[in-house]
Amino acid sequence: MHPMQPTGLQVTGITKSFGSLKALRDVSFHLSPGSMTAVLGPSGCGKSTLLNIIAGLETADHGEVFWDDQPLATIPAHLRGFGLMFQDYALFPHLNVFENVSFGLRMAHMPLPAMHRRVQEVLELVGLRDFEKREVNNLSGGEAQRIALARSLAPQPHFLMLDEPFGSLDRNLRERLTGELRLILRSLGLTTLYVTHDQEEAFSLASHIIVMNQGQVVQMGAPQEIFQAPANAFVARFIGLRNLLSAVGFGERAQTDIGWLPLPYPVNGPITLLLRPDSMRLAGEAEYQLEGTLTERIFLGHSCRAAININGTTLSFDFPPQTCLPAETDVARLSFDPATAIQIIPA
Repeated sequence: MHPMQPTGLQVTGITKSFGSLKALRDVSFHLSPGSMTAVLGPSGCGKSTLLNIIAGLETADHGEVFWDDQPLATIPAHLRGFGLMFQDYALFPHLNVFENVSFGLRMAHMPLPAMHRRVQEVLELVGLRDFEKREVNNLSGGEAQRIALARSLAPQPHFLMLDEPFGSLDRNLRERLTGELRLILRSLGLTTLYVTHDQEEAFSLASHIIVMNQGQVVQMGAPQEIFQAPANAFVARFIGLRNLLSAVGFGERAQTDIGWLPLPYPVNGPITLLLRPDSMRLAGEAEYQLEGTLTERIFLGHSCRAAININGTTLSFDFPPQTCLPAETDVARLSFDPATAIQIIPA
């Protein structure tokens, strides 16, 4: 007989209520072995509740969680072989680094020599070699985050969950640690579920994104897929695509607050249009043009962002960093190709 191939994590129809609040509504998805998946959504959308149910810390009202096709409902949290890292790290302040990292190993009754070797391995992995005797109260925020990760990795979990692990750190440190975490997890080939409300973190870290809102999964896919084709206006706004216009389609054209716009394909009736921020050109000869007043210029390093008021509606567009933008209050003329610049967003 051939050994069973691992199938990863399967979440099927998970529903959870707290009194009258429906925290999760029929949530289903599959994580393949070795994948790095981010659950992305605003605060209160059900992300942490979902994580707690998978970990075995909460019980679903309906639905099931499977690991390698085995149901987990009757398996307590400490026997699932899952690692969980919280936003506040939950380090034990009265224990030093070695005692914190080895906590799960002691619970598993690992012999002391093997325990010392394993602690040294994971501290080396997170770049904190020789930190065993440090007191956790004397660690910086970044060091505490790495110790919490080391503690999660020490028992060699076959599945790792991280709940807003960088939420309390400043932007520069978060970006650096996100890159380090990505390299660590890829080197281990560890199936990982990463919960965050920060789309830049999710996009830079994960190969697959699950977007949630009000307890429901609203879109799943690769980061590029979600950015290029948001499933609805909520997803578009949440990932930073804010040039949304209510419109009425009349075949190949639509009436909007900024005037008549060509459509990438014929539509009749009420629609929502997205003007992609990176698909406009300044001036130039083109069949399709927009004209407005430049109200703000922001240099972002990798691009220049211009806020342009068109018929009373302010829209934001990104241009290459070397672009010479008009002065504020000057007229800006934009040219575009409807096929790439305008998207019809599903209701």
